[in-house]
Amino acid sequence: MEDFKDQKEIGHGSYGLVKVGHYNQQDGQSQQVVVKVPRDVKGNEREFAKEARHLNSVNGNPNIMSFIAISVSPFGLMTEYVKFSFRPF
Repeated sequence: MEDFKDQKEIGHGSYGLVKVGHYNQQDGQSQQVVVKVPRDVKGNEREFAKEARHLNSVNGNPNIMSFIAISVSPFGLMTEYVKFSFRPF
């Protein structure tokens, strides 16, 4: 994911890390994105690929964040960055 720049960790859990940054697209545009980086994929490659397939299958749904890319070295799932707050309106 050499096109993923200005990375900053915004969360972590038992699954791994979540980073926000900018993705430099092939057309020269930059997009703010999130990359989910699993802690340990070894032995769980199928589950990782399954999650990527599921995200890709719902791509285009306006109620679900857009899936952008997958990386296998290092492992990571890239989606659009969606800012949300649980604070009441």
